[in-house]
Amino acid sequence: MLPDSPREDIIITCDDFCPQYIETFIIWEEIKKQIPDIKVNFFVTPLWMGEVMNCIDENENFLNLWKSNQDWIEFHLHGYKHDYPPENKKDHEEQFNDMQKAFEIFKPYILNDYWGYRPPGWHMNDSTKLIIQQLGGAFLITGNSAASFYDGKEHLLNTFNTHANFHLPDSVCKISNYIIGLKNRYNFKKFSEVLK
Repeated sequence: MLPDSPREDIIITCDDFCPQYIETFIIWEEIKKQIPDIKVNFFVTPLWMGEVMNCIDENENFLNLWKSNQDWIEFHLHGYKHDYPPENKKDHEEQFNDMQKAFEIFKPYILNDYWGYRPPGWHMNDSTKLIIQQLGGAFLITGNSAASFYDGKEHLLNTFNTHANFHLPDSVCKISNYIIGLKNRYNFKKFSEVLK
């Protein structure tokens, strides 16, 4: 009998998480029941589409969800409003103002001064990386590539990305089954466990 090969690390991410899609967290709780050691990294948009009802600092349920699940989830920043034109394509000053507002709203969700950033729609310009560094971010990720501000290097990561608005039954079933299928091959990680 051959020995088991070592398991690789994988980072599960979920974009566009906000109060509007809080009900989709039930799906993650169901996956957690089947994979007790799963860890999921949520990219949160503080003021989804500019609607106050979707502001994370106005939603106690959103904060309670985060507080009661910190052992297996990590929140990172995903823009300010996630609207168009893409906010990370604006000029430096405008982009900095939006990002500073996003960061101020997002502060209660930061653990140990560690947070990362994924631009909405993965759109960005030369200012984006500099602004995230100025605001104290730990990393900037697009696709599977993360720029770590701790070691100054680009890291190629093994990630699987979903979106919080994947509420169609077929999508939920396919994504859940896929993630559950990963449990015997991968170690699930938070960004803070990989990029430090």
